[in-house]
Amino acid sequence: MIFRNLRSIKTKIFLSYSAILIVVVVLANVMFFLFAQQYFYDNTVQSLKSIARDVIGDDIEGKNLKKGITLAAHKYKFSISNVYIQATYKGALILKSKNLKNFKLPQLERSKQSMLSYAYLDDAAKSELIVYTTRISEDKDYIVQIATTTKEDKQHLEKILHMFLIGDPIVIIIILLIIYKMLQDILKPMNTIIMTAKNISITDLDQRVTYRDNGDEFAELAKTFNKMLGRLQSYFNQIKRFSSDASHQLKTPLTAIRLQTDVALKSDRDVLEYKKVLSSINHEIVYLQGMIDNLFLLTQMEDE
Repeated sequence: MIFRNLRSIKTKIFLSYSAILIVVVVLANVMFFLFAQQYFYDNTVQSLKSIARDVIGDDIEGKNLKKGITLAAHKYKFSISNVYIQATYKGALILKSKNLKNFKLPQLERSKQSMLSYAYLDDAAKSELIVYTTRISEDKDYIVQIATTTKEDKQHLEKILHMFLIGDPIVIIIILLIIYKMLQDILKPMNTIIMTAKNISITDLDQRVTYRDNGDEFAELAKTFNKMLGRLQSYFNQIKRFSSDASHQLKTPLTAIRLQTDVALKSDRDVLEYKKVLSSINHEIVYLQGMIDNLFLLTQMEDE
């Protein structure tokens, strides 16, 4: 399992990449959503301004505004849906689209030439409205207002959110599976080194790690590990030879001591003969003591 050992390098790298991936995806989604939100808003505002110019150019300009204009409805093909049109002259309503029925859009502040505002007319639109209000340049008392609902933009944004909620987990899972497979391939040489190290015992130091020399860190690690095994094998062979030689060197004086004691014990001897045997044994013991001291000194030098 992926999370069987949380202390393994593969699991730590996988979890790190997973966290980074999720953060990046979430940030990308937030940025895309904000961009889409701003794009829909800007597009709606530009459409409202364009419709306002069309209404002013087709139905208002060149007419006697002081006498007022009575027009019950407009029939335009707009680039956006649910368009509401309203015009007032000196506070009197002179132009209104039929879909506004008995409702009015909020009036422009008298100090402003044009403005954007929001309104909510439940019976008219059953949704929030974006209202663009502007004055006619040749007669400041004439106000034209174009409005549309935010419902369509919200529907587009909801579709984007649904796409994120459905698509992001699938994309993340696919990418994580790819990352996990890549980690397995990348860490395969390390696993080979680990398995080789586990299988090597003191009797088969001639084993070596098989690797592809592609110049990466794992190839260098395998090469270094093989060199270490070579040195260990060489040292172990030296120790075996030294042990064999030391065993032979120790066995010879011990054998001589045993033979002399066996001969001396077979029959009664006078004091002079016993002294001679003991002197020979003492000589062999001194020889053994010197060899043991040399071995101890050699051990101390290797430890240092």
